[in-house]
Amino acid sequence: MKKLYTILVLLTLVLSTPLFAQTPCSLDNSFHTNGTLITDGSRLCDRVLSLPNGQVLVVYNPFGNGHVYIRRLQNNGTVDNTYGSSGKLSIQVASATTTIKGTYLKQDTLYVCGSTSTGSNTYAFVAKVKPDGSLDASFGNGGISSYSNFYTFNQLIPEPNSDKLLIAGMKGVSTASITRFHASGYMDGNFGNLGSTNVNSSGTGVYYEIRDLKTDQNNNIVITGKYYTTQGSNIFTQLTVMRFTPSGALDNSFDSDGIAVYNSATNHHNEGVRIFVNSANDYYVTGAAYNGMDWDYSLLKIKNNGTPDAAFGSSGWKIYDLSGHQEHEYHLNAVMLTNGNILMTGNQGSGDTVHFALLMVKPDGSFDQNFAPNGLFMNIFGTNNNNSSSGLSLTQDGKIYLSGYSRTCQNGTCGPLYGGVARYLGGNSNAGTATNQLTFDGLLKLYPNPIKATNYFQLDYSLHDALDVRVFNAFGQSVPFKKLDQHRYQLLQASAGMYWVEVRSKEKQQGFSLLVE
Repeated sequence: MKKLYTILVLLTLVLSTPLFAQTPCSLDNSFHTNGTLITDGSRLCDRVLSLPNGQVLVVYNPFGNGHVYIRRLQNNGTVDNTYGSSGKLSIQVASATTTIKGTYLKQDTLYVCGSTSTGSNTYAFVAKVKPDGSLDASFGNGGISSYSNFYTFNQLIPEPNSDKLLIAGMKGVSTASITRFHASGYMDGNFGNLGSTNVNSSGTGVYYEIRDLKTDQNNNIVITGKYYTTQGSNIFTQLTVMRFTPSGALDNSFDSDGIAVYNSATNHHNEGVRIFVNSANDYYVTGAAYNGMDWDYSLLKIKNNGTPDAAFGSSGWKIYDLSGHQEHEYHLNAVMLTNGNILMTGNQGSGDTVHFALLMVKPDGSFDQNFAPNGLFMNIFGTNNNNSSSGLSLTQDGKIYLSGYSRTCQNGTCGPLYGGVARYLGGNSNAGTATNQLTFDGLLKLYPNPIKATNYFQLDYSLHDALDVRVFNAFGQSVPFKKLDQHRYQLLQASAGMYWVEVRSKEKQQGFSLLVE
């Protein structure tokens, strides 16, 4: 216990300091070979999830026909052969192809969703995986629920204050959907129309592709993706955001009908990739923007009513040309950190040479120069000069995992494709309170610390100001909790690990590290 107390004291000193130092981003040489791992031919490592014990789960989707599998890697990048069967769990639903597109990790239990194909028909599935790498037979049919009347499920999150799941995807290529599932793996008929709300596109040849969803501070559901056509003279791609009430109905207080579309400029093509909610209950949407010559990363900030925030960037938009040389830079994933920074990843480069790319921006859209010069860090896997990252996860100690693919290309001819995983130092800008904040100067105490996952923590203070309390996990994600009385708070759905409790009054702010055993 003395060792644990020492660690807590050190963490508290680091995390509660108003001014903090940050290690510039760099590859973590303690992971496999110089921070990178090339593995498993004809595979795309589309998703990666770090575990509290330092291990990481990697999703290996097939490149072409085949079925997905999941591996668990040790802290040094080697395969954990105790996971699944000889180090991997294979998931096959239909006969030809099974692909995971969305993941959610709860107390070492993994939920996944995606699409599966017979070769002629494509449909959606959701599955539950136990910590040992086996399917949970209590969920759906042997651990899997599949729905032939849905085209794909693309992302899933927990519903606030319940054990249900919310899943966004497409009913068909022209129909966006949001669905609620019971913990048993079956649709909740009390949500939307018999479990799902479907939004049809406006006409023939017009499509949706939904990629992400979150719940905001009112428990409304927001989803993002793109609204587009590839036919006729009116070809367009617009970033779309939709908002639904907690019961699954379109929220007409958002852009008058619950559905909004956005373009960064006339004749630009825009796509939404990830959506985040800030402390003011407004939304940030990361995405990709095409200006007629090349793709760039983009960030759109919109007010809670659906209008772009005119005080942010140019009419609500920030466009990031990473190289400044009209090369393609396609954004594929992002996380929001507890200080409001947004970390984006994808690829950068054109032709043979394409990088894993990390871009860190502040809440005002400016580059975080502490993360890297111009907020940008890129790497290539040695002689494998063509790479792209779509999986992104932060560890408890502030490292960054990226995953995707890696291959060699020369004069436009590319060799075999492999899964690629990299680990970086310097992701710890989510640790610490904002610079120049006034603290409560000893008037505020949090205890006990550590706590058990089912226990509560208490905030004692001799103040007259009302307090705003927020809790975040190590990935910068908001953690639900319940206020039991004036001073006591109970975490909901919390697994073992380190958390950050942020307490604000009208003029002051203080943060506490909280360990859940």
